[in-house]
Parts: sequence; C-alpha cells; structure tokens
Amino acid sequence: MMKLHVLKKVIEYKRKEMVASGLANGFTNHMTLKHSHELDKLIIEYQKMKKG
Repeated sequence: MMKLHVLKKVIEYKRKEMVASGLANGFTNHMTLKHSHELDKLIIEYQKMKKG
C-alpha cells in the first residue's frame, strides 16, 4: 500500500496529466476521460487512507 504523501504526489501528477490532455485534445476526449477516471480512483483511495 502506498504511503499518504506518495499517493498525494501521484494525484498531483495525474491531475496535471489530465489537464494537459484536456487542453491538447479536448475535455471530452477519450484519453482525457481515461485520466479523469484514474484520478477519481486515486482520490477515493486517498480519502479511504486518510480516514482509516
């Protein structure tokens, strides 16, 4: 399991990746949406770790 601070860095990177994809390809592009879905999963994991 990832440590909280490492997961936070991964989330920051994934967010930047998603925004860059959105600006380059459009925010409804399949790759942008894929990054968004991955980001959602990471954020949920972060919230679960922070709670428990």
